[in-house]
Amino acid sequence: MSENAALRASKDQGAPGGNDPGSVLNALAEPVLALDRDDAITYVNSAAEQFFGASASMLLGHRLDEILPEDSTVFSLLEHIRAGASSVTEYNVSLE
Repeated sequence: MSENAALRASKDQGAPGGNDPGSVLNALAEPVLALDRDDAITYVNSAAEQFFGASASMLLGHRLDEILPEDSTVFSLLEHIRAGASSVTEYNVSLE
C-alpha cells in the first residue's frame, strides 16, 4: 500500500456507506502502520496496537525511531521502499 493510500485509509475511518478502508485494515491479523515522510505514525490497526502494547492514541504522531530500536530491520526496508522498490519482504516483515 502506498503512503498516500494508507493516509487516505486513516482519514476515511468511519466513512459512511460501508466503504471504510480503515475497517479492512483493522480486520487484518498483521500489524499495519502508516507513516508520513518524517516517519511519524499516522495510522495503526488493532494488531499494531497489540504488537506494540499501546493504543492508537499513544502511538499516533510518534516517530518510528521512538518506538523501535535503531538497529531494527524495518529502517533498512523503509530505505528500499523510498528508493523506489514497490514491495520488500525480509525477516517476515513486508513493506509496500
